[in-house]
Amino acid sequence: GSRYAVIVRKGTINYEGVGALYLEGKLVPGTDGAMDITFSPDGKHYALRCKNAEARTFFMVIDGKAGTEYQGVAEKVSWSPDSTKAIYQISNSGRNFVVVNNTEEFGTGLVGSLTRDPIVFATTGSRYAFSSIDGSNRNFLTIVDGKNVLPAGFSPIGDTLDFSDDGSRYAMMMNVAGRNDSGGLLIDGTLNNDLSPGLFGGTNWMNP
Repeated sequence: GSRYAVIVRKGTINYEGVGALYLEGKLVPGTDGAMDITFSPDGKHYALRCKNAEARTFFMVIDGKAGTEYQGVAEKVSWSPDSTKAIYQISNSGRNFVVVNNTEEFGTGLVGSLTRDPIVFATTGSRYAFSSIDGSNRNFLTIVDGKNVLPAGFSPIGDTLDFSDDGSRYAMMMNVAGRNDSGGLLIDGTLNNDLSPGLFGGTNWMNP
């Protein structure tokens, strides 16, 4: 597409430069403290990370609507392929959260990945998933479309979570919580010990 954005410095607060967003040449109200911006895959939506320099807090503006202010907001914004969901991570009062569309908050431990974006989407549509690990307290989560699907007593192997190509199904490998013993496969929310891990993706998404 041809949409463009520019962050222009407007002034200084607490010895810190404060910018604002100009979208296609027009000032967007309520974007004082603008830091960085990402567009959705279709170019029709945007997420703008901002800082309240006076309060020293951060917030996200999505399509002109500001979300809650937090002590920290991660720069990375993950967009669903259909551009309907913007997901990002925040920290506040010593706790971590994943926020969806500035409206849903999920308390988490560590949400990360060494190999890919920890927020996983189906190839098409808006289905999403992520896993959270807090090993010290043995608190584990796997959120799929806003619901925790991880069975009690198990920990997720987050980098194995994947959706089928059409987005209708998902699968993930698990361990027994607190141990490295395999806990089997979680398939569409159901624990299955009769299947061994195969290739996730394409026509061989999972193999018996």
